[in-house]
Amino acid sequence: MEKAKKIEVFRFFFGLAIIAYALIMFALLLIAKDALGMFLFALIGSPYGLQVIFACIPGLYFMFTSKIRWKVDVLMGILAILSILLTTTSFIPEITAGDISGNNLVVIKVVDKDNLPIVGLEVDIGAKPGPPPEGGIAITEENGTARFNLKAGTYYIYFNDNNFPKEYKQPSEFETINVVDGKTTLKTITLEKK
Repeated sequence: MEKAKKIEVFRFFFGLAIIAYALIMFALLLIAKDALGMFLFALIGSPYGLQVIFACIPGLYFMFTSKIRWKVDVLMGILAILSILLTTTSFIPEITAGDISGNNLVVIKVVDKDNLPIVGLEVDIGAKPGPPPEGGIAITEENGTARFNLKAGTYYIYFNDNNFPKEYKQPSEFETINVVDGKTTLKTITLEKK
């Protein structure tokens, strides 16, 4: 096989590999908990959809060009590497949020400064702020409490911006709790009005 043909075959399979990687990473996103919601989110303008598109551009370039153009090849190679790094670092953390469900009762009470309960508020708990893991979401009841059953460990308490009451200020710092095996953990959070 002549050298030009080998280069052409290599470029084709290199481009195909870049596209396959981007599509596999996109599929991993869809395997996440809410597949339909994530699919729509990815298509309607999230960075995920753009990352897949940016990864496919150099892939298609290498698949369908056989002539070596050093400047363009280097630029497309850099774009491919950046796309792979972006998709890897963006997709994996959200998919591996984990499950913190356990047997230890945690009760978070959310009240205002007059000690009146705040009802219907989503309270999230996780090892780090962000999308809450399995077992890390609860809604406050009529007495202002949200109940969790968690594994032992130290967790952050935070709130969902989408349904946080507009009349209250989001806490400027995240509260933390230390859940111990065999004990009920209680925590009261007081929210201030705007």
